[in-house]
Amino acid sequence: MCTIFKATQSGVTLVGNNEDYSDSNTKVWFLAPQDGKYGRVYFGYFNGWAQGGMNDQGLFFDWVSGYEEEWNSSPDKCNFAGNLSEKIIEESSSLAQVIEIYERYNEPSFFNAKVMYVDQTGASAVIGFENGQLHIDYGKSHQTLGYAYHTANSALCEISSQSIAAFENLLQSCLQTGENPTQYSNIYDLLKREVRVYDFHESIQCFTFNLMEELKGGSHCYNLHQLANQLEEPLIQDYKTIASELAPLTFTEEFLNIFEGTYELNEKLQFTIKSDKGSLYAAVNNRPNAVLIRLIQGIGNESEWYAPSHDARFTFVKSHLGQYEQIILQGGITSGNTGVSQDLLLHKLR
Repeated sequence: MCTIFKATQSGVTLVGNNEDYSDSNTKVWFLAPQDGKYGRVYFGYFNGWAQGGMNDQGLFFDWVSGYEEEWNSSPDKCNFAGNLSEKIIEESSSLAQVIEIYERYNEPSFFNAKVMYVDQTGASAVIGFENGQLHIDYGKSHQTLGYAYHTANSALCEISSQSIAAFENLLQSCLQTGENPTQYSNIYDLLKREVRVYDFHESIQCFTFNLMEELKGGSHCYNLHQLANQLEEPLIQDYKTIASELAPLTFTEEFLNIFEGTYELNEKLQFTIKSDKGSLYAAVNNRPNAVLIRLIQGIGNESEWYAPSHDARFTFVKSHLGQYEQIILQGGITSGNTGVSQDLLLHKLR
């Protein structure tokens, strides 16, 4: 269970976050604005699923898991194929817009998690599911969520002068150790569009990113544990950053049908590929509350498809009969907790 807290004083809003988990393989993605989507920064693990971040409008989000709620999909709401928080950060600039999206869309993550959003004005809310329905807890001058709720809340009540140093000290007092230690810590300044990155377990070194400046380099990513070295090297991309630059296209059902089917690596990993309304999707089998993943075709190759919600490329392979019978799955989505990507070969079930 992670810790998130925010405070607003004299028009300045700071947000602190400790990301706590057993996986030490962490990344940051900077995705440039494109096709009406705001520029944004996401933090997360090698699989590419964004855990938290901020857009170029000063809208922040991050999740805390470890709750248990009776969540059920509403037939009156839409289902989003991918990470709904990413859709929100791409399209929204205010807390009011965030709430409007959650009132229209199902969010499967609410069965075991809650999320905090904060906009540049300091408006904030913790959003989750309680008693069978969407629950929104609006914040005031400060708001706290997660593991160190009481520690952070008490400290924020006593802070007379808000500062980066005060937030650094508070983050350190909220660190976790043990099986799910704090993997990285952040401090966001929403007006300046700045985010600081720390690993307090290793050192007090801080890396500061100005989102607007970083986005000038286009879409790229860093491995958090290699930041010092990678900041001195040419910018790198993974499949998630590549996918962010692709325009979703609509295809005929006849064309998409050639990819459909269930592809299996083993009993624990199966994907069902299906089409709907001109788009291609991957559904992870045998996982409760698994979201549908939209796939976007790469440029110049009908067999290569990317999943924007993950660091993942699906390459369909034809048999000697000219039919698609295999998928080569690549990217961070294959790494588990190892930090090492693999090439996984999935076979189509008959």
